Amino acid sequence: NYQQLIPTSWKTRAVVNRTEFLKAVRRASIFAQGDANVVALDLQPGQDGHGGHLTLRSTSIDVGDNEEHLEVAVEGEAMQIAFCARYLAEALGVLKAEQVILETTIATAPGVLKPVGIEGFTHLIMPMRVTR
Repeated sequence: NYQQLIPTSWKTRAVVNRTEFLKAVRRASIFAQGDANVVALDLQPGQDGHGGHLTLRSTSIDVGDNEEHLEVAVEGEAMQIAFCARYLAEALGVLKAEQVILETTIATAPGVLKPVGIEGFTHLIMPMRVTR
């Protein structure tokens, strides 16, 4: 029963331009290459529930650090979560919608990607553990 794996609620929800997000993830993946290929996402809601931003961070001992900022619509709580850059890019690459929704609950629970305006597609993406 796969339905029980899909979160039914969220604490943080972001609406992101799919093309910009995909390009940022691909750039971050250059710096994320290595054992885990991790890209960390920092979702911050805007003032009074309007706007917000998404920061993508990745690092490599050999290549250096990368940090990208995207203006997005974020609802709910601030959230820091990490995903495998490759898996995130693959999911964003197959979606055809102009905007996607990223929903999360906690940093250790799966995230959900959904295309805006297209029913019936849900992509579950497992988070990566990041030690700081």
